[in-house]
Amino acid sequence: MLLTTLNKTKQLSAGKLPWINEMIVAREKLIISYFTLLTPAISEADNIDDKVNPSYDQIKDFCGLLVDYLSRGHFEIYPKILTIMEHVSSRRLTIARRLVPRIQDNTELLLKFSDKYSNQLDEGLLKNLKKI
Repeated sequence: MLLTTLNKTKQLSAGKLPWINEMIVAREKLIISYFTLLTPAISEADNIDDKVNPSYDQIKDFCGLLVDYLSRGHFEIYPKILTIMEHVSSRRLTIARRLVPRIQDNTELLLKFSDKYSNQLDEGLLKNLKKI
């Protein structure tokens, strides 16, 4: 569902605003990385206990994509959207300004997640967590 919606958005914005297209591609990579965390590849030769949870590298990769996506949105995309809204209508600008604090709250929560699982987690700690 997420990727289907994303593909529809891609088709609607194709070639119109390059910065929106870049954000869509970044979001697609993030979603794919997220689903990779949820569905680790398991073969018959694998030790199931080692494969039930994502690897340390998968978590670090996901967190890196997450931070890149959040940073781009916060510092590049949202200011551009607000500028566009200023020129379109004051009602839309009011709505956009009400959404920004909610987006910031969500961004803070996701950055805390990244800090916890990317910066504070190491391979040894991950192995201990898998044993619990």
